[in-house]
Amino acid sequence: LSIASVNVYAASENSISIGYAQSHVKENGYTLDNDPKGFNLKYRYELDDNWGVIGSFAYTHQGYDFFYGSNKFGHGDLDYYSVTMGPSFRINEYVSLYGLLGAAHGKVKSSVFDGSVSTSKTSMAYGAGVQFNPLPNFVIDASYEYSKLD
Repeated sequence: LSIASVNVYAASENSISIGYAQSHVKENGYTLDNDPKGFNLKYRYELDDNWGVIGSFAYTHQGYDFFYGSNKFGHGDLDYYSVTMGPSFRINEYVSLYGLLGAAHGKVKSSVFDGSVSTSKTSMAYGAGVQFNPLPNFVIDASYEYSKLD
């Protein structure tokens, strides 16, 4: 499962970013037709001129309807959450790199006819990213996150 985001906003030594997140789901070698979509929220605190700490929360969701011909017979939901944090290193006044480590939680719920089933799994998540500060009080963030929920 991966998440990529592009985020904006910064203030002095600390920055808050919120942006788009998209997951890629693979189950038994098959990928879903529609990737779950959601948001990513990050907070970065600079300890000194080079080092800092960054925390991240991500959420994505995708709903599915099950059909036989033109008749709907069920519905499914896929939710993904992650909370990660790690060190950041400022290369220069414009570019910072960071690494993330934390936990991811996935939940699948489906209802078919009169029955329903739900399953969830929690595992380790890790990732890396880069933040660009092209202007004062403005940050562009791009990141990748991976977790395996099987």
